[in-house]
Amino acid sequence: MLQLHKINRRCSDCKKVKLLIFFDKTQKRRQCLKCKKSQAEHRINRTPKNYIRNLVVQLRYSRKKQGHKWDISKEEVYKLYLKQGGKCALSGVEMTHIRTHDVEGDTNISIDRIDPEGLYNIENIQLVCKRVNFMKHNNNQKNFLNWVGLIYNNTNNE
Repeated sequence: MLQLHKINRRCSDCKKVKLLIFFDKTQKRRQCLKCKKSQAEHRINRTPKNYIRNLVVQLRYSRKKQGHKWDISKEEVYKLYLKQGGKCALSGVEMTHIRTHDVEGDTNISIDRIDPEGLYNIENIQLVCKRVNFMKHNNNQKNFLNWVGLIYNNTNNE
């Protein structure tokens, strides 16, 4: 007879009995992967400081992997957030800090290089809404703002 306790485990958080494949094999804790992910998202979303710390760690890792030089600390980015009053440097919209796969997060905090050819250092970054950063893409600030002005003027002349 097959022993159920060898293939199943009860999650310490949600209390559901699940197959062992739904648990992290590297952790001794009896928490299923879904609860572990949910707990991590909650911890990151709790404060702007937590969100920024996570954002810097992830972005630094990916940019260094791409060969970019990274010279910004988590503390510097958080101080910049406070200096900007939690608002997007370009749109003035209050930025959010919601990390989840269910929400688009257009107003989430995003690190933008003012000059995309420049380095990742505190003098060359600003915090903007994620949507603004997507729109700006690889444009330098002056070029991007020029295009925004052209679009605005064209749509307001009607």
